[in-house]
Amino acid sequence: MTSHSPNRKEPTPAEVRAALERVLHSRSFAHAERASAFLRFVAAETLAGRGRQLKGYTIAVSVFGRPADFDAQADPLVRVEAVRLRQRLLEYYSDEGAIDPIRLELPRGHYAVEATYAAPGAPAATEHDAAPSRPGWLTARVTVPWLIAAAVVAFAAVGVVALLRPQPPPPAPVAAGPPESLHKTRIVVVPLENLSSDQRLARLAASLTEEIMLRLDDLDLFVIATQAQWYGTDSPLQSVVGSEHSYVLTGSVREQTGGVRVTVRIVEGETGTQIWSGAYDEPEGIEEQPALQTDIARDVAAAAAPFGPVFDAELALAHRAAHVLELPDCQTRYRAFRRATDPALFPEAAACFQSLVERKPQLAHAWAGVAMIAIDEHLFYSGNGDTAPLARGWEAVHKALALDANNGLANIALARAQYYSGDPGFIATAEKVVELDPTNVEALGGMGILLTAYGDDAHGLELVARAQSLSPRPRPTFNLAYGFAYLRAAEPCKALGAANSMDTPNWFIAYVVATAAGALCGDEAATAAARARLLALSPNFQAEATALVGYWRFDAVLEETLLRGLRAAGLDLREQR
Repeated sequence: MTSHSPNRKEPTPAEVRAALERVLHSRSFAHAERASAFLRFVAAETLAGRGRQLKGYTIAVSVFGRPADFDAQADPLVRVEAVRLRQRLLEYYSDEGAIDPIRLELPRGHYAVEATYAAPGAPAATEHDAAPSRPGWLTARVTVPWLIAAAVVAFAAVGVVALLRPQPPPPAPVAAGPPESLHKTRIVVVPLENLSSDQRLARLAASLTEEIMLRLDDLDLFVIATQAQWYGTDSPLQSVVGSEHSYVLTGSVREQTGGVRVTVRIVEGETGTQIWSGAYDEPEGIEEQPALQTDIARDVAAAAAPFGPVFDAELALAHRAAHVLELPDCQTRYRAFRRATDPALFPEAAACFQSLVERKPQLAHAWAGVAMIAIDEHLFYSGNGDTAPLARGWEAVHKALALDANNGLANIALARAQYYSGDPGFIATAEKVVELDPTNVEALGGMGILLTAYGDDAHGLELVARAQSLSPRPRPTFNLAYGFAYLRAAEPCKALGAANSMDTPNWFIAYVVATAAGALCGDEAATAAARARLLALSPNFQAEATALVGYWRFDAVLEETLLRGLRAAGLDLREQR
Protein backbone atom coordinates (compact mmCIF):
# COMPACT_ATOMS: atom_id res chain seq x y z
CA MET A 1 0.00 0.00 0.00
CA THR A 2 1.29 3.46 -0.79
CA SER A 3 0.49 6.90 0.49
CA HIS A 4 0.45 9.99 -1.69
CA SER A 5 1.08 12.34 1.25
CA PRO A 6 4.74 13.32 1.49
CA ASN A 7 4.33 14.52 5.08
CA ARG A 8 2.57 11.52 6.58
CA LYS A 9 3.51 7.93 7.10
CA GLU A 10 2.07 5.19 4.96
CA PRO A 11 -0.95 3.48 6.57
CA THR A 12 -0.04 0.27 8.35
CA PRO A 13 -1.45 -3.08 7.20
CA ALA A 14 -3.68 -3.13 10.28
CA GLU A 15 -5.05 0.31 9.45
CA VAL A 16 -5.66 -0.75 5.87
CA ARG A 17 -7.54 -3.86 6.96
CA ALA A 18 -9.69 -1.79 9.29
CA ALA A 19 -10.42 0.66 6.48
CA LEU A 20 -11.30 -2.26 4.21
CA GLU A 21 -13.81 -3.64 6.71
CA ARG A 22 -15.44 -0.22 7.11
CA VAL A 23 -15.92 -0.04 3.36
CA LEU A 24 -17.21 -3.60 2.98
CA HIS A 25 -19.76 -3.15 5.81
CA SER A 26 -21.08 0.14 4.43
CA ARG A 27 -24.45 0.78 2.79
CA SER A 28 -22.69 1.35 -0.53
CA PHE A 29 -21.36 -2.21 -0.54
CA ALA A 30 -24.27 -3.86 1.33
CA HIS A 31 -25.69 -5.62 -1.72
CA ALA A 32 -22.62 -5.51 -3.94
CA GLU A 33 -21.25 -9.01 -3.65
CA ARG A 34 -19.11 -8.86 -6.80
CA ALA A 35 -17.56 -5.50 -5.93
CA SER A 36 -16.95 -6.63 -2.33
CA ALA A 37 -15.25 -9.84 -3.43
CA PHE A 38 -13.18 -7.92 -5.98
CA LEU A 39 -12.02 -5.34 -3.40
CA ARG A 40 -11.28 -7.92 -0.72
CA PHE A 41 -9.17 -10.01 -3.13
CA VAL A 42 -7.09 -7.18 -4.62
CA ALA A 43 -6.57 -5.63 -1.17
CA ALA A 44 -5.31 -8.96 0.19
CA GLU A 45 -2.99 -9.41 -2.80
CA THR A 46 -1.67 -5.87 -2.42
CA LEU A 47 -1.00 -6.34 1.30
CA ALA A 48 0.84 -9.56 0.40
CA GLY A 49 3.10 -7.60 -1.94
CA ARG A 50 1.59 -8.93 -5.15
CA GLY A 51 -0.55 -5.95 -6.11
CA ARG A 52 1.48 -4.76 -9.06
CA GLN A 53 1.50 -8.27 -10.54
CA LEU A 54 -2.30 -8.53 -10.54
CA LYS A 55 -3.75 -9.17 -13.98
CA GLY A 56 -7.28 -9.33 -15.31
CA TYR A 57 -6.92 -13.07 -15.88
CA THR A 58 -6.03 -13.77 -12.23
CA ILE A 59 -8.98 -11.74 -10.97
CA ALA A 60 -11.40 -13.31 -13.43
CA VAL A 61 -10.43 -16.82 -12.35
CA SER A 62 -9.98 -16.19 -8.61
CA VAL A 63 -12.87 -13.80 -7.97
CA PHE A 64 -15.44 -14.40 -10.68
CA GLY A 65 -14.95 -18.13 -11.20
CA ARG A 66 -13.99 -17.97 -14.85
CA PRO A 67 -12.38 -21.08 -16.41
CA ALA A 68 -8.65 -21.49 -16.94
CA ASP A 69 -8.96 -20.65 -20.65
CA PHE A 70 -10.47 -17.23 -19.91
CA ASP A 71 -9.29 -14.57 -22.42
CA ALA A 72 -8.88 -11.29 -20.53
CA GLN A 73 -8.14 -9.38 -23.74
CA ALA A 74 -11.32 -10.44 -25.51
CA ASP A 75 -13.66 -10.39 -22.50
CA PRO A 76 -13.87 -7.00 -20.69
CA LEU A 77 -15.41 -8.53 -17.54
CA VAL A 78 -12.66 -7.45 -15.13
CA ARG A 79 -12.27 -3.98 -16.65
CA VAL A 80 -16.02 -3.37 -16.33
CA GLU A 81 -16.11 -4.67 -12.76
CA ALA A 82 -13.09 -2.50 -11.90
CA VAL A 83 -14.98 0.58 -13.03
CA ARG A 84 -17.99 -0.45 -10.97
CA LEU A 85 -15.73 -0.92 -7.95
CA ARG A 86 -14.17 2.52 -8.42
CA GLN A 87 -17.68 3.93 -8.73
CA ARG A 88 -18.77 2.40 -5.41
CA LEU A 89 -15.65 3.65 -3.66
CA LEU A 90 -16.39 7.17 -4.90
CA GLU A 91 -19.97 6.78 -3.67
CA TYR A 92 -18.80 5.60 -0.26
CA TYR A 93 -16.25 8.37 0.27
CA SER A 94 -18.65 11.06 -0.95
CA ASP A 95 -21.16 10.10 1.78
CA GLU A 96 -20.82 7.77 4.75
CA GLY A 97 -17.05 7.44 4.41
CA ALA A 98 -16.41 11.17 4.08
CA ILE A 99 -14.68 11.36 7.48
CA ASP A 100 -12.77 8.08 7.28
CA PRO A 101 -9.12 8.63 8.25
CA ILE A 102 -7.87 6.31 5.51
CA ARG A 103 -9.10 6.07 1.94
CA LEU A 104 -8.75 3.12 -0.40
CA GLU A 105 -8.46 3.61 -4.14
CA LEU A 106 -8.15 1.42 -7.21
CA PRO A 107 -6.28 3.76 -9.59
CA ARG A 108 -6.73 3.37 -13.32
CA GLY A 109 -4.03 1.38 -15.08
CA HIS A 110 -3.53 -1.39 -12.53
CA TYR A 111 -5.39 -3.42 -9.92
CA ALA A 112 -3.25 -2.70 -6.86
CA VAL A 113 -5.14 -0.98 -4.06
CA GLU A 114 -3.67 2.29 -2.83
CA ALA A 115 -4.30 3.49 0.73
CA THR A 116 -3.80 7.11 1.74
CA TYR A 117 -4.46 9.18 4.82
CA ALA A 118 -7.36 11.56 4.22
CA ALA A 119 -6.35 15.20 3.97
CA PRO A 120 -7.19 17.23 7.11
CA GLY A 121 -10.58 18.84 6.80
CA ALA A 122 -11.68 16.77 3.79
CA PRO A 123 -13.94 16.75 1.96
CA ALA A 124 -13.87 20.27 0.56
CA ALA A 125 -16.54 22.00 -1.46
CA THR A 126 -16.17 21.83 -5.21
CA GLU A 127 -15.86 24.67 -7.65
CA HIS A 128 -19.49 24.06 -8.61
CA ASP A 129 -20.93 24.95 -5.21
CA ALA A 130 -21.45 28.57 -6.16
CA ALA A 131 -22.85 27.88 -9.62
CA PRO A 132 -26.26 29.30 -10.65
CA SER A 133 -29.32 27.38 -9.49
CA ARG A 134 -30.94 24.84 -11.76
CA PRO A 135 -33.56 26.12 -14.23
CA GLY A 136 -37.20 25.62 -13.36
CA TRP A 137 -37.83 22.89 -15.91
CA LEU A 138 -36.00 20.41 -13.66
CA THR A 139 -37.98 21.09 -10.46
CA ALA A 140 -40.88 18.76 -11.28
CA ARG A 141 -40.82 15.59 -9.21
CA VAL A 142 -40.11 12.37 -11.11
CA THR A 143 -40.71 8.99 -9.52
CA VAL A 144 -38.47 6.23 -10.81
CA PRO A 145 -37.00 3.23 -8.97
CA TRP A 146 -33.36 3.93 -8.29
CA LEU A 147 -30.69 1.98 -10.04
CA ILE A 148 -27.16 1.09 -9.10
CA ALA A 149 -25.68 2.01 -12.44
CA ALA A 150 -22.30 1.21 -13.87
CA ALA A 151 -20.05 3.55 -15.73
CA VAL A 152 -16.97 2.59 -17.68
CA VAL A 153 -14.44 5.46 -19.07
CA ALA A 154 -11.56 8.55 -22.47
CA PHE A 155 -9.34 10.36 -25.74
CA ALA A 156 -7.92 10.62 -22.44
CA ALA A 157 -9.38 9.62 -18.98
CA VAL A 158 -13.05 9.67 -17.84
CA GLY A 159 -14.08 10.70 -14.33
CA VAL A 160 -17.06 8.89 -12.87
CA VAL A 161 -19.17 9.92 -9.88
CA ALA A 162 -21.73 7.52 -8.46
CA LEU A 163 -24.44 9.41 -6.57
CA LEU A 164 -26.51 6.39 -5.66
CA ARG A 165 -27.86 5.81 -2.16
CA PRO A 166 -30.79 3.87 -0.68
CA GLN A 167 -32.50 7.10 0.47
CA PRO A 168 -32.35 10.68 -0.85
CA PRO A 169 -29.52 12.36 1.09
CA PRO A 170 -29.59 15.74 2.81
CA PRO A 171 -28.27 18.69 0.79
CA ALA A 172 -24.52 18.36 0.33
CA PRO A 173 -21.81 19.23 -2.16
CA VAL A 174 -21.55 16.80 -5.05
CA ALA A 175 -18.47 14.61 -4.91
CA ALA A 176 -16.04 15.86 -7.47
CA GLY A 177 -14.11 12.71 -8.26
CA PRO A 178 -10.69 13.24 -9.82
CA PRO A 179 -9.89 17.01 -10.05
CA GLU A 180 -9.75 17.04 -13.85
CA SER A 181 -13.25 15.58 -14.01
CA LEU A 182 -14.48 19.01 -12.98
CA HIS A 183 -13.32 20.30 -16.35
CA LYS A 184 -15.02 17.69 -18.51
CA THR A 185 -18.37 17.79 -20.26
CA ARG A 186 -20.83 16.35 -17.75
CA ILE A 187 -23.80 14.12 -18.48
CA VAL A 188 -26.24 13.26 -15.69
CA VAL A 189 -27.99 9.95 -16.33
CA VAL A 190 -31.46 9.56 -14.79
CA PRO A 191 -32.64 5.93 -14.68
CA LEU A 192 -35.15 5.14 -17.40
CA GLU A 193 -38.70 5.14 -16.03
CA ASN A 194 -41.08 2.21 -16.34
CA LEU A 195 -44.41 3.73 -17.42
CA SER A 196 -46.23 0.42 -17.16
CA SER A 197 -47.21 -1.80 -14.25
CA ASP A 198 -45.25 -4.73 -15.64
CA GLN A 199 -42.23 -5.44 -13.45
CA ARG A 200 -40.49 -7.10 -16.38
CA LEU A 201 -40.21 -3.64 -17.89
CA ALA A 202 -38.83 -2.29 -14.62
CA ARG A 203 -35.99 -4.75 -15.00
CA LEU A 204 -35.62 -3.73 -18.64
CA ALA A 205 -35.43 -0.05 -17.65
CA ALA A 206 -32.71 -0.83 -15.12
CA SER A 207 -30.78 -2.99 -17.57
CA LEU A 208 -30.95 -0.38 -20.35
CA THR A 209 -29.83 2.37 -17.98
CA GLU A 210 -26.81 0.36 -16.94
CA GLU A 211 -25.91 -0.53 -20.53
CA ILE A 212 -26.21 3.13 -21.58
CA MET A 213 -23.95 4.12 -18.68
CA LEU A 214 -21.35 1.61 -19.79
CA ARG A 215 -21.41 2.93 -23.35
CA LEU A 216 -21.31 6.58 -22.28
CA ASP A 217 -18.32 6.01 -20.07
CA ASP A 218 -16.33 4.81 -23.07
CA LEU A 219 -16.44 8.47 -24.11
CA ASP A 220 -14.45 11.44 -22.83
CA LEU A 221 -17.23 12.57 -20.48
CA PHE A 222 -17.79 13.08 -16.77
CA VAL A 223 -20.66 10.61 -16.30
CA ILE A 224 -22.88 11.05 -13.24
CA ALA A 225 -25.30 8.32 -12.24
CA THR A 226 -28.14 9.44 -10.03
CA GLN A 227 -31.60 8.74 -8.68
CA ALA A 228 -34.60 10.48 -10.20
CA GLN A 229 -35.89 11.69 -6.82
CA TRP A 230 -32.76 13.81 -6.42
CA TYR A 231 -34.37 16.47 -8.59
CA GLY A 232 -35.84 18.40 -5.68
CA THR A 233 -35.32 22.05 -4.81
CA ASP A 234 -32.40 21.23 -2.53
CA SER A 235 -30.85 18.60 -4.77
CA PRO A 236 -27.07 18.43 -4.46
CA LEU A 237 -27.03 18.05 -8.24
CA GLN A 238 -28.60 21.40 -8.99
CA SER A 239 -25.31 23.29 -9.33
CA VAL A 240 -23.99 20.61 -11.72
CA VAL A 241 -27.10 20.25 -13.84
CA GLY A 242 -27.62 23.99 -14.20
CA SER A 243 -24.08 24.81 -15.28
CA GLU A 244 -22.44 25.02 -18.69
CA HIS A 245 -21.15 21.84 -20.32
CA SER A 246 -23.81 19.79 -18.50
CA TYR A 247 -26.45 17.55 -20.06
CA VAL A 248 -29.20 15.33 -18.69
CA LEU A 249 -30.19 11.99 -20.18
CA THR A 250 -33.68 10.72 -19.34
CA GLY A 251 -36.09 8.23 -20.86
CA SER A 252 -38.79 5.65 -20.35
CA VAL A 253 -40.03 2.21 -21.33
CA ARG A 254 -43.70 1.32 -21.82
CA GLU A 255 -45.90 -1.37 -23.29
CA GLN A 256 -47.41 -1.01 -26.71
CA THR A 257 -49.29 -3.32 -29.03
CA GLY A 258 -47.02 -6.17 -29.98
CA GLY A 259 -44.02 -5.08 -27.97
CA VAL A 260 -42.23 -2.33 -26.07
CA ARG A 261 -41.38 1.30 -26.84
CA VAL A 262 -38.19 2.79 -25.42
CA THR A 263 -37.66 6.54 -25.59
CA VAL A 264 -34.51 8.43 -24.62
CA ARG A 265 -33.70 12.14 -24.74
CA ILE A 266 -30.74 14.38 -23.98
CA VAL A 267 -31.28 17.98 -22.89
CA GLU A 268 -28.92 20.85 -22.11
CA GLY A 269 -28.67 21.32 -18.36
CA GLU A 270 -28.31 25.09 -18.47
CA THR A 271 -31.22 25.86 -20.81
CA GLY A 272 -33.41 22.75 -20.81
CA THR A 273 -33.22 22.62 -24.59
CA GLN A 274 -33.71 19.14 -26.01
CA ILE A 275 -30.81 18.42 -28.34
CA TRP A 276 -31.55 14.80 -29.20
CA SER A 277 -34.22 12.15 -28.79
CA GLY A 278 -34.64 8.58 -29.93
CA ALA A 279 -37.58 6.16 -29.97
CA TYR A 280 -37.15 2.41 -30.33
CA ASP A 281 -40.02 0.02 -31.05
CA GLU A 282 -38.88 -3.38 -29.85
CA PRO A 283 -40.48 -6.83 -29.76
CA GLU A 284 -41.88 -8.50 -26.68
CA GLY A 285 -39.22 -10.27 -24.68
CA ILE A 286 -36.53 -7.65 -25.25
CA GLU A 287 -35.75 -7.83 -21.53
CA GLU A 288 -34.31 -11.29 -22.27
CA GLN A 289 -32.35 -10.20 -25.35
CA PRO A 290 -29.11 -8.42 -24.35
CA ALA A 291 -28.09 -7.90 -27.98
CA LEU A 292 -31.13 -5.70 -28.66
CA GLN A 293 -30.46 -3.73 -25.49
CA THR A 294 -26.85 -3.23 -26.53
CA ASP A 295 -27.96 -1.89 -29.91
CA ILE A 296 -30.15 0.72 -28.21
CA ALA A 297 -27.38 1.72 -25.80
CA ARG A 298 -24.88 2.04 -28.64
CA ASP A 299 -27.24 4.31 -30.56
CA VAL A 300 -27.87 6.47 -27.50
CA ALA A 301 -24.14 6.75 -26.80
CA ALA A 302 -23.57 7.83 -30.39
CA ALA A 303 -25.57 10.98 -29.61
CA ALA A 304 -22.96 11.91 -26.99
CA ALA A 305 -19.95 10.70 -28.97
CA PRO A 306 -17.62 13.02 -30.89
CA PHE A 307 -19.38 14.68 -33.83
CA GLY A 308 -22.87 13.82 -32.52
CA PRO A 309 -25.54 16.20 -31.17
CA VAL A 310 -23.77 16.78 -27.83
CA PHE A 311 -20.58 17.61 -29.74
CA ASP A 312 -22.52 20.09 -31.87
CA ALA A 313 -23.98 21.71 -28.76
CA GLU A 314 -20.53 21.95 -27.19
CA LEU A 315 -19.11 23.47 -30.37
CA ALA A 316 -21.85 26.11 -30.35
CA LEU A 317 -21.08 26.86 -26.70
CA ALA A 318 -17.38 27.15 -27.48
CA HIS A 319 -18.13 29.87 -30.03
CA ARG A 320 -20.27 32.06 -27.79
CA ALA A 321 -18.49 35.40 -27.62
CA ALA A 322 -19.11 36.06 -23.91
CA HIS A 323 -18.11 32.58 -22.84
CA VAL A 324 -14.84 32.01 -20.97
CA LEU A 325 -13.25 29.06 -22.70
CA GLU A 326 -12.63 25.99 -20.56
CA LEU A 327 -11.28 22.50 -21.23
CA PRO A 328 -14.47 21.13 -22.86
CA ASP A 329 -14.44 24.11 -25.25
CA CYS A 330 -10.84 23.44 -26.21
CA GLN A 331 -11.41 19.72 -26.62
CA THR A 332 -14.42 20.39 -28.83
CA ARG A 333 -12.52 22.86 -30.99
CA TYR A 334 -9.65 20.42 -31.30
CA ARG A 335 -11.95 17.59 -32.32
CA ALA A 336 -13.60 19.85 -34.88
CA PHE A 337 -10.15 20.52 -36.34
CA ARG A 338 -9.18 16.84 -36.37
CA ARG A 339 -12.48 15.85 -37.95
CA ALA A 340 -11.95 18.20 -40.89
CA THR A 341 -8.15 18.63 -40.68
CA ASP A 342 -9.00 22.14 -41.84
CA PRO A 343 -6.19 24.72 -41.46
CA ALA A 344 -8.85 27.37 -40.82
CA LEU A 345 -9.87 25.59 -37.60
CA PHE A 346 -6.34 25.07 -36.33
CA PRO A 347 -5.65 28.59 -34.91
CA GLU A 348 -8.71 28.71 -32.65
CA ALA A 349 -8.02 25.25 -31.24
CA ALA A 350 -4.39 26.17 -30.59
CA ALA A 351 -5.31 29.54 -29.05
CA CYS A 352 -7.89 27.90 -26.78
CA PHE A 353 -5.42 25.47 -25.24
CA GLN A 354 -2.74 28.14 -24.94
CA SER A 355 -5.15 30.45 -23.11
CA LEU A 356 -6.21 27.61 -20.85
CA VAL A 357 -2.70 26.70 -19.70
CA GLU A 358 -1.99 30.36 -19.01
CA ARG A 359 -5.05 30.56 -16.76
CA LYS A 360 -4.83 27.04 -15.29
CA PRO A 361 -1.20 25.92 -15.46
CA GLN A 362 -1.84 22.99 -13.09
CA LEU A 363 -4.30 21.31 -15.47
CA ALA A 364 -2.44 18.35 -16.98
CA HIS A 365 -5.08 17.72 -19.62
CA ALA A 366 -4.67 21.26 -20.92
CA TRP A 367 -0.90 20.86 -21.32
CA ALA A 368 -1.56 17.54 -23.08
CA GLY A 369 -3.84 19.43 -25.48
CA VAL A 370 -1.07 21.95 -26.17
CA ALA A 371 1.24 19.03 -26.91
CA MET A 372 -1.22 17.42 -29.32
CA ILE A 373 -1.68 20.71 -31.16
CA ALA A 374 2.08 21.25 -31.46
CA ILE A 375 2.62 17.75 -32.82
CA ASP A 376 -0.14 18.30 -35.36
CA GLU A 377 1.54 21.54 -36.42
CA HIS A 378 4.78 19.61 -36.93
CA LEU A 379 3.02 16.93 -38.95
CA PHE A 380 0.70 19.05 -41.07
CA TYR A 381 1.99 22.60 -41.30
CA SER A 382 5.67 22.99 -40.44
CA GLY A 383 8.10 23.66 -43.24
CA ASN A 384 10.88 21.42 -44.44
CA GLY A 385 13.33 20.93 -41.57
CA ASP A 386 11.35 23.01 -39.07
CA THR A 387 11.55 21.18 -35.74
CA ALA A 388 10.28 24.00 -33.52
CA PRO A 389 6.67 22.70 -33.29
CA LEU A 390 7.83 19.23 -32.28
CA ALA A 391 10.11 20.78 -29.66
CA ARG A 392 7.13 22.70 -28.24
CA GLY A 393 5.21 19.47 -28.21
CA TRP A 394 7.90 17.78 -26.16
CA GLU A 395 7.97 20.66 -23.68
CA ALA A 396 4.20 20.50 -23.18
CA VAL A 397 4.30 16.70 -22.85
CA HIS A 398 6.85 16.96 -20.04
CA LYS A 399 4.71 19.53 -18.21
CA ALA A 400 1.58 17.39 -18.53
CA LEU A 401 3.30 14.24 -17.30
CA ALA A 402 4.93 16.08 -14.40
CA LEU A 403 1.42 17.03 -13.26
CA ASP A 404 -0.12 13.61 -13.90
CA ALA A 405 2.01 10.73 -15.11
CA ASN A 406 -1.07 8.62 -15.85
CA ASN A 407 -3.05 11.21 -17.75
CA GLY A 408 -4.38 9.41 -20.82
CA LEU A 409 -4.09 12.28 -23.30
CA ALA A 410 -0.60 13.17 -22.05
CA ASN A 411 0.54 9.61 -22.71
CA ILE A 412 -1.03 9.69 -26.18
CA ALA A 413 0.89 12.91 -26.83
CA LEU A 414 4.07 11.30 -25.50
CA ALA A 415 3.66 8.30 -27.82
CA ARG A 416 3.14 10.63 -30.79
CA ALA A 417 6.13 12.80 -29.86
CA GLN A 418 8.32 9.72 -29.52
CA TYR A 419 7.08 8.26 -32.78
CA TYR A 420 7.62 11.41 -34.85
CA SER A 421 11.03 11.88 -33.23
CA GLY A 422 12.09 8.39 -34.30
CA ASP A 423 12.20 7.08 -30.73
CA PRO A 424 11.28 3.34 -30.64
CA GLY A 425 10.23 3.90 -27.03
CA PHE A 426 6.86 4.89 -28.43
CA ILE A 427 5.97 1.17 -28.56
CA ALA A 428 6.13 0.85 -24.77
CA THR A 429 4.22 4.12 -24.38
CA ALA A 430 1.54 2.91 -26.79
CA GLU A 431 1.14 -0.18 -24.62
CA LYS A 432 0.75 2.04 -21.56
CA VAL A 433 -1.85 4.17 -23.37
CA VAL A 434 -3.94 1.08 -24.06
CA GLU A 435 -3.44 -0.25 -20.53
CA LEU A 436 -4.52 3.06 -19.00
CA ASP A 437 -7.73 3.21 -21.00
CA PRO A 438 -8.48 -0.06 -22.83
CA THR A 439 -11.88 1.13 -24.12
CA ASN A 440 -10.84 4.59 -25.34
CA VAL A 441 -11.70 4.59 -29.03
CA GLU A 442 -9.44 7.51 -29.94
CA ALA A 443 -6.49 6.05 -28.06
CA LEU A 444 -6.89 2.59 -29.60
CA GLY A 445 -7.32 3.95 -33.12
CA GLY A 446 -4.49 6.46 -32.85
CA MET A 447 -2.01 3.95 -31.47
CA GLY A 448 -3.15 1.40 -34.05
CA ILE A 449 -2.41 3.77 -36.92
CA LEU A 450 1.07 4.57 -35.57
CA LEU A 451 1.95 0.92 -35.00
CA THR A 452 0.79 0.01 -38.51
CA ALA A 453 2.79 2.88 -40.03
CA TYR A 454 5.80 1.62 -38.08
CA GLY A 455 5.40 -1.86 -39.57
CA ASP A 456 3.59 -3.80 -36.83
CA ASP A 457 0.48 -4.64 -38.86
CA ALA A 458 -0.74 -7.42 -36.58
CA HIS A 459 -0.85 -5.32 -33.41
CA GLY A 460 -1.82 -2.09 -35.13
CA LEU A 461 -4.77 -3.53 -37.03
CA GLU A 462 -5.92 -5.40 -33.94
CA LEU A 463 -6.13 -2.11 -32.04
CA VAL A 464 -7.94 -0.41 -34.91
CA ALA A 465 -10.44 -3.26 -35.12
CA ARG A 466 -11.09 -2.95 -31.39
CA ALA A 467 -11.55 0.78 -31.73
CA GLN A 468 -14.05 0.34 -34.55
CA SER A 469 -16.00 -2.27 -32.61
CA LEU A 470 -16.20 -0.03 -29.52
CA SER A 471 -17.07 3.18 -31.33
CA PRO A 472 -20.75 4.14 -31.25
CA ARG A 473 -20.18 6.03 -34.51
CA PRO A 474 -18.19 4.91 -37.59
CA ARG A 475 -14.60 6.18 -37.62
CA PRO A 476 -13.52 6.11 -41.29
CA THR A 477 -10.24 7.90 -40.46
CA PHE A 478 -9.04 4.69 -38.81
CA ASN A 479 -9.06 3.05 -42.24
CA LEU A 480 -5.73 4.79 -42.83
CA ALA A 481 -4.13 1.88 -40.97
CA TYR A 482 -5.60 -0.55 -43.49
CA GLY A 483 -4.29 1.60 -46.33
CA PHE A 484 -0.78 1.34 -44.88
CA ALA A 485 -1.05 -2.42 -44.32
CA TYR A 486 -2.40 -3.13 -47.82
CA LEU A 487 0.36 -1.10 -49.47
CA ARG A 488 2.98 -2.92 -47.45
CA ALA A 489 1.41 -6.23 -48.46
CA ALA A 490 1.51 -5.26 -52.16
CA GLU A 491 -2.28 -5.00 -52.41
CA PRO A 492 -2.62 -1.46 -53.80
CA CYS A 493 -6.22 -1.81 -55.01
CA LYS A 494 -7.35 -2.65 -51.47
CA ALA A 495 -5.24 0.24 -50.18
CA LEU A 496 -7.02 2.56 -52.61
CA GLY A 497 -10.37 1.41 -51.33
CA ALA A 498 -9.30 2.03 -47.73
CA ALA A 499 -8.03 5.52 -48.56
CA ASN A 500 -11.16 6.45 -50.50
CA SER A 501 -13.36 5.35 -47.58
CA MET A 502 -11.73 7.76 -45.14
CA ASP A 503 -13.90 10.81 -45.93
CA THR A 504 -11.13 13.27 -45.01
CA PRO A 505 -11.13 15.97 -47.73
CA ASN A 506 -8.40 18.03 -46.05
CA TRP A 507 -6.00 15.36 -44.75
CA PHE A 508 -3.11 15.23 -47.17
CA ILE A 509 -1.76 11.85 -45.98
CA ALA A 510 -5.01 10.22 -47.12
CA TYR A 511 -4.38 11.53 -50.62
CA VAL A 512 -0.74 10.48 -50.51
CA VAL A 513 -1.96 6.93 -49.93
CA ALA A 514 -4.76 7.24 -52.50
CA THR A 515 -2.45 8.68 -55.17
CA ALA A 516 0.25 6.06 -54.69
CA ALA A 517 -2.24 3.20 -54.37
CA GLY A 518 -4.23 4.33 -57.41
CA ALA A 519 -1.12 4.42 -59.57
CA LEU A 520 0.12 1.04 -58.40
CA CYS A 521 -3.37 -0.42 -58.85
CA GLY A 522 -3.59 0.96 -62.39
CA ASP A 523 -6.76 3.01 -61.75
CA GLU A 524 -5.99 6.14 -63.81
CA ALA A 525 -9.18 8.01 -62.93
CA ALA A 526 -8.77 7.49 -59.19
CA THR A 527 -5.08 8.40 -59.44
CA ALA A 528 -5.81 11.65 -61.28
CA ALA A 529 -8.49 12.68 -58.78
CA ALA A 530 -6.31 11.90 -55.76
CA ARG A 531 -3.25 13.60 -57.27
CA ALA A 532 -5.25 16.76 -58.05
CA ARG A 533 -6.57 16.94 -54.49
CA LEU A 534 -3.12 16.25 -53.04
CA LEU A 535 -1.56 19.12 -54.99
CA ALA A 536 -4.45 21.42 -54.08
CA LEU A 537 -3.83 20.72 -50.40
CA SER A 538 -0.05 20.93 -50.70
CA PRO A 539 1.01 22.97 -53.78
CA ASN A 540 4.71 22.42 -53.00
CA PHE A 541 4.27 18.70 -52.46
CA GLN A 542 6.52 17.59 -55.34
CA ALA A 543 9.41 19.60 -53.93
CA GLU A 544 8.79 18.54 -50.32
CA ALA A 545 7.34 15.05 -50.79
CA THR A 546 10.27 13.03 -49.52
CA ALA A 547 10.57 15.22 -46.44
CA LEU A 548 6.83 15.14 -45.75
CA VAL A 549 6.68 11.39 -46.16
CA GLY A 550 9.74 11.17 -43.95
CA TYR A 551 7.88 13.02 -41.16
CA TRP A 552 5.63 9.98 -40.84
CA ARG A 553 8.56 7.69 -39.95
CA PHE A 554 7.19 4.82 -42.03
CA ASP A 555 9.10 1.57 -42.06
CA ALA A 556 11.38 1.13 -45.07
CA VAL A 557 9.01 -1.11 -47.07
CA LEU A 558 6.02 1.21 -46.75
CA GLU A 559 8.04 4.37 -47.43
CA GLU A 560 9.61 2.88 -50.57
CA THR A 561 6.19 1.71 -51.79
CA LEU A 562 4.61 5.11 -51.25
CA LEU A 563 7.38 6.98 -53.05
CA ARG A 564 7.34 4.49 -55.92
CA GLY A 565 3.59 4.87 -56.25
CA LEU A 566 3.79 8.67 -56.18
CA ARG A 567 6.36 8.63 -58.98
CA ALA A 568 4.18 6.20 -60.93
CA ALA A 569 1.37 8.77 -60.55
CA GLY A 570 3.49 11.25 -62.51
CA LEU A 571 4.77 13.32 -59.60
CA ASP A 572 8.30 14.71 -59.92
CA LEU A 573 9.71 13.99 -56.47
CA ARG A 574 12.92 15.75 -55.60
CA GLU A 575 15.29 13.99 -53.28
CA GLN A 576 15.23 16.34 -50.29
CA ARG A 577 15.21 14.88 -46.78
